[in-house]
Amino acid sequence: MTAGSSASESPAGSDKLRLQEEPPTAEDVIALLARHLAFARGCTPAEDAHALDQEALQDPSVRFFTARRAGALLGVGALQRIGPGHFEVKSMHVAEAARRQGLGRAMLRRLIAAARSAGAALTTTWRSLATKSTSTTGF
Repeated sequence: MTAGSSASESPAGSDKLRLQEEPPTAEDVIALLARHLAFARGCTPAEDAHALDQEALQDPSVRFFTARRAGALLGVGALQRIGPGHFEVKSMHVAEAARRQGLGRAMLRRLIAAARSAGAALTTTWRSLATKSTSTTGF
């Protein structure tokens, strides 16, 4: 898929969830990423903090995705190519109001599908996210 393409195409204004690749430059994305970084850095020792900031997410090795419904940003996720055929899931975050609705699992599945379509033999998560989403998607 190319930037701007979506795994769940729907008419503009639809309430359908859209998981799509887009640059991490929109104001709502920057705000959600700031909350993600504050959370990640607030609960992780500095030497173990590997969350990517907005600038790092623009690196050519990274593919960045958003989850939107009716245009509203609900979550983000990224893939970083860390070696031939090897991607790592990065910067997954769901807005607090959108949690407990399966959005994290949907984003993780979208990221895995994108990695596979790019030839990934291995997709990993840092600490395997240690959540129900990872166990139900094969981690």
